[in-house]
Amino acid sequence: LESLLCLIRNCPRVEEIAEARILIDLGKALKFTWEEQDLKNALLCFEKSRELLQKLPTTLDIRFHIADCLKASGKIRGRMTLRKEGAHEQRLSALNELLESKAIYQSLLEDSSTDESYKSVLVVKRKLASCLKEQAELTNWLHGPAKAYRFFKAALDFRLAVDGEQHMTTANVLFSLGKNCRIQSLWHNTPQKHRRIALLDESEEHLIRALIAVEKCGLGRGPVAGKMHYQ
Repeated sequence: LESLLCLIRNCPRVEEIAEARILIDLGKALKFTWEEQDLKNALLCFEKSRELLQKLPTTLDIRFHIADCLKASGKIRGRMTLRKEGAHEQRLSALNELLESKAIYQSLLEDSSTDESYKSVLVVKRKLASCLKEQAELTNWLHGPAKAYRFFKAALDFRLAVDGEQHMTTANVLFSLGKNCRIQSLWHNTPQKHRRIALLDESEEHLIRALIAVEKCGLGRGPVAGKMHYQ
């Protein structure tokens, strides 16, 4: 990807969108190592790509790629803070990027010029579901599990609509939602016994659904299923 980027930059007739899209792919490739330096370089790729895209006419494609940059950047920035104490500002920054990305995806869905063949609408909905899940994870860290709950629920609604019940992405959201309910039941702001019991029942329901989905995907004996059994 770096070689291709170099080649593109030396081609006088290439459009900025080509460089921007290569930067997005390079950033996505770098993030898979989860090494801190690679993650920082990935963030630079997304930032540079966004700068290039924002100079271009705001077509559906350009808006989609800008949202993609913001989502990827917000996700990385958020995940980098998960094991760090006192990373409040970085989490807020990540959350703002995800909110901006979510707003663009929502506008693409609502835009009257977005027809059923664009990208397609299904892809935009999947991106939106991913944004909502990351927003829920960050909200959990910033404001606690009770406030994160509705974002997990919204992410699940989107996942069910686009991927159905028996899909790994849906299983992941069900798992997170089940874990969220269990944590809420232990949360100091949930004093009523009947509310705690209701949350535990809901947690069990989501986790069982997640396990069934994982088994349907052929991963019923792997580490993912093990985590779900543990919860």
